[in-house]
Amino acid sequence: MIIYAVPSGGRLDIAEAELKALLEASGQAVDAAIHHGLVTSEVKELPGWAIGRAAYLSDVGELLWEGPPSEVEKVAADLDVSRMAGRRFKVDAEGFDGPKKLVVDDMFGERVLTRAKNSSVSLKEPEVVLRVFRGAEEAFVGLTVLRRDGKWVARRPRARAFFHPSALFPKLARLMVNLTAVRPGETFLDPFSGTGSTLIEASLVGAFSLGIDVDKKMVFGGRRNLRGFGLDAESQVLHADVRELPLREVDAIAGDVPYGRASSTMGAGSDELLSAALEQGERCLKRGRRIVLMHRKGATLVEPKGFQLLGEYEFYVHRSLTRVISVFRKW
Repeated sequence: MIIYAVPSGGRLDIAEAELKALLEASGQAVDAAIHHGLVTSEVKELPGWAIGRAAYLSDVGELLWEGPPSEVEKVAADLDVSRMAGRRFKVDAEGFDGPKKLVVDDMFGERVLTRAKNSSVSLKEPEVVLRVFRGAEEAFVGLTVLRRDGKWVARRPRARAFFHPSALFPKLARLMVNLTAVRPGETFLDPFSGTGSTLIEASLVGAFSLGIDVDKKMVFGGRRNLRGFGLDAESQVLHADVRELPLREVDAIAGDVPYGRASSTMGAGSDELLSAALEQGERCLKRGRRIVLMHRKGATLVEPKGFQLLGEYEFYVHRSLTRVISVFRKW
């Protein structure tokens, strides 16, 4: 089966990295390829539990056809739409100008209505979406079967019991958790847990979340936030220093390395903390597993012995600050 993923926010590099990590979490170590506006991958099966937790993937589905744009109209007449029988659907064509989009939408919609028994059009609450993508050199037709949970606003920093301006927004925190490829039931560690942003997201995807922070105020605040979402049974926050982690073994690590005045580092420099996280990760992270660290662009990042750098992804914050997410795998 070939699946496709549409990026949320247009970041194809992030979409590719997240899709590969989620497939790895489902036990499918597969590759992915970037095409016009979407990412595709050949898989054994579509892992609903893993894809359903995505942050930077807006739609995920099965790819039904790919070919030259000139053949899109012919595909509409021959496409097998039997699996859409009895379901509410809509057609969403992209890459066409206004009038042509309407023609393509109608063409595929008519095919479904006439060949998929008891199907019905629902623009607001469809069960499935028939997607038609047109690029300059290639076109795709796919059936969306999963759409990401976009209800991030309920977990935004200001909606939590304890607020601090350094807190990560839930969508970005979920991405960092996903990039670790952590699985339900495994232990996830954030060595800079702060207000608990990543701990909340890791707990929500079924992991046991363990947070470490050197600032007692953050430890108590993180605990309050986890308790506020009813996640205190799936998590624990300890007062400790990343340079001397009181742990033996974890399955996944992710954290936002503190920097500047907004976050307390207790006298340690940002580069020192970044190096300490990697050194301690090399000691307690299981072999073959991932550590994901977000840090300022320009930080001194020396790839430690025992780790492979899988990728780096930049996030522009403002004129004087760009953050980078670095993803490593332990040999």
